[in-house]
Amino acid sequence: MSRSGKVVLNEEEMIKKILPSLLEKLTGEINNMLQKNQDRLLEEIATIKSNTSEISAKMDKLNTRLDALEEQVQKNLTDVEANRESIETAFSRIDELDRISRLDLLEFQGIVKKENEDTKKVVMDICKAIGVSLDEEDLSLCYRKPLRDATKTAPIMVKFFDRTIRDEIYFARLKLRDVSSAKLENCSSIFIVENLTERTHKLLYDARQLKKKQKFDFLWTRHGKIWAKKNVDSSAFLIEKHSDLKKIL
Repeated sequence: MSRSGKVVLNEEEMIKKILPSLLEKLTGEINNMLQKNQDRLLEEIATIKSNTSEISAKMDKLNTRLDALEEQVQKNLTDVEANRESIETAFSRIDELDRISRLDLLEFQGIVKKENEDTKKVVMDICKAIGVSLDEEDLSLCYRKPLRDATKTAPIMVKFFDRTIRDEIYFARLKLRDVSSAKLENCSSIFIVENLTERTHKLLYDARQLKKKQKFDFLWTRHGKIWAKKNVDSSAFLIEKHSDLKKIL
């Protein structure tokens, strides 16, 4: 064997001798690195699990609080609805008492005010024209109702001692259409209406607006309450609140 051949053989033998130790060393380093990475990952996973548990616990607490708040909100809504119904009931009772207190009153509208007028005589002349006999003793009060708008004609407010006479005049009011101007001055502009509560007055205004749009035939008040009829053949129905206006449609 030549010298060069011996050198190559020696190098191969050296590599064979060194290679296992190198591989072992590299393997050990790789294993150590993998172990460290594994330990780090396991630690991070444990941290994530711990954080997840904390978050889950906080979410459970939050959900519990939200459930309690939702329950409280529902209770508050129930209380509000109960209070609203109680308030509406109270207002309805007040309005009913107000309506009853006005049952002896009538308003005579569209009467031009004259200087030194005698309102009682004016009212008695109107009643005479529609066929109702009236004496001064029948009138408890008779006066011009003060208005904020001075440009409007103030109605004459009349309170009667006897409600029967009051009703007789109110039911005869439509006869004003047949009264001639020779018999009663400005009779075409005169109207006899009931003295309504503020709530009923607003409701009547809205009903009149709807009457114009829907063109139903009859709308009137009787004893401070609103009544309506679609036509001659339909039944009359009572309008006590805005939701009742749907009955007209």
